Amino acid sequence: MVNVVIKEFDGDGNCIFMQEYTGYWIKQEFNTKGLLTYYENSHGYWNKREYDSNGNETAYVDSDGYWTKIQYDDQNRETFYENSKGHVSVSSYHNDGKLDYQISKRKTKIKDR
Repeated sequence: MVNVVIKEFDGDGNCIFMQEYTGYWIKQEFNTKGLLTYYENSHGYWNKREYDSNGNETAYVDSDGYWTKIQYDDQNRETFYENSKGHVSVSSYHNDGKLDYQISKRKTKIKDR
């Protein structure tokens, strides 16, 4: 059972700080649409997120070095995705909304011999 000692909320009701009796804490920040933009905990882990005007996540980065980049079309469908592990995907859609094609590949590093 987790015993929360402190909880703080912003004006929109989002929990922006929480601390347990053990001393473990989390800090969070939200944008004006209530979407999480920053997370940090007492173990040193953090992540940041960015969104487009429609609320789609367009970028993510964390303290472990992992990141993503995402692009969307005007119908909020994912058209491009890339991450730090080398995965890349490109998608296109017909006017009726059905997937036209998707190209997905993983970048590989060639090891020096």
